Amino acid sequence: RRLEGSLNRLSMDVSGFSPAELMVRVDGRKLTVTGKHEKKTESEAGVRSQEYREIRRETLLPEDVNVQAVLCSLSQDGQLCIEAPRLALPAAQGRDIPITAKNPPAMMCAPCCRRRRKTSRASANLPWRKIPSRPQIGQSVKP
Repeated sequence: RRLEGSLNRLSMDVSGFSPAELMVRVDGRKLTVTGKHEKKTESEAGVRSQEYREIRRETLLPEDVNVQAVLCSLSQDGQLCIEAPRLALPAAQGRDIPITAKNPPAMMCAPCCRRRRKTSRASANLPWRKIPSRPQIGQSVKP
């Protein structure tokens, strides 16, 4: 199996089988190739011979394959070629991604106020400032 541009291509040797003796089936993503060849002969001397061949191959098609558009062909030299076009992916559109806050830090209502408050919806528009969680370098620590 190989990928050529927008086609997944699979080829296999089925020489000795005619197109009427082969069957290619897609069931979901599973691709199955089966073939049966039977030939009976009898010579003038009364010698009978029987030739029987059977083939069965299964493979999973990639998820990005359009299973409704799978095509196959048989070459003169007995190569079965199966082509499965890839699905066209929709163009990615830009979008805004919302940011949600988890465990918002405790806030003070203003620099002059030393009471800690939690933010609420009603007070979300007030001029809050973050309370430092630990002293900054060069900052004095008050007990």
